[in-house]
Amino acid sequence: MAEFWAWLHYPFMVRALVGAVLLGVVCPLLGVLVVLKRMAFFADAVAHLTLPGVVLAMAGQWEVRSFLLGFTMTAAAGMLWVKDRVTQTADTVLGIFSAAAMALGIVLLGITQQTQGKLLSFLVGDILAVGWIDLVLLTGLTLLVALFMVTTLRAQVILPVQTDLAQVAGFSVTGLNYGFVLLLAAVVTVTIKVVGALLVTAFLVIPAALARQKARSFMEMLWLAPLVGISGAVSGVLGAVLVNAPAGPLMVLVMAGMWAFAVSRG
Repeated sequence: MAEFWAWLHYPFMVRALVGAVLLGVVCPLLGVLVVLKRMAFFADAVAHLTLPGVVLAMAGQWEVRSFLLGFTMTAAAGMLWVKDRVTQTADTVLGIFSAAAMALGIVLLGITQQTQGKLLSFLVGDILAVGWIDLVLLTGLTLLVALFMVTTLRAQVILPVQTDLAQVAGFSVTGLNYGFVLLLAAVVTVTIKVVGALLVTAFLVIPAALARQKARSFMEMLWLAPLVGISGAVSGVLGAVLVNAPAGPLMVLVMAGMWAFAVSRG
């Protein structure tokens, strides 16, 4: 146990715990809208889009995060545009986009001959390697998400229930939807270095799903989801030190266990 407490004095552990708190706020907060809008599959498709984006950035020797931000935001907006204009169901369209994004990434990886080691760091992430710049970006993104939620609160309460009512009330449904999608792409882009593209959807969905199970109102969801996210993320980081396991997957397992317990209790 003394060795465990000694770990907490290392700067990288301090950064990891701060990153866990920020991650536990920003993803679940936006995840509330993901769950209410039934767009978990959309979030997953955006996460898969990061694969070809990272490969293209490495092949072009561009700064990965900047290129990836523009790539995912453009692609996410394009997905929303297509989804709103085809007659097939949303899950079918998003399933096609998700599979195509993964396939494109794998093809590009073979063509460009990029090393899989660099790509792996973006797929699985590593919160223990988070730097101060990452924390600054996470902090700014958290504030941006919080501002979006506050300024569009009335519309967000109505939109998941009745789109027509939101339009009658004078809200720009199209603008809100595209704003949400662009913000979702930004969250995925910034957080994949921390938790990885393969697991980022879990941080968006699981805390919000648990909050929806227990909350009696939209406002309760907005504070309960981040509380679950912070608890799961911090517990996962600390547990990773204790059992010498990867922090990202452990954080997801902790949150999944919390959700399973909540569901079993009704």
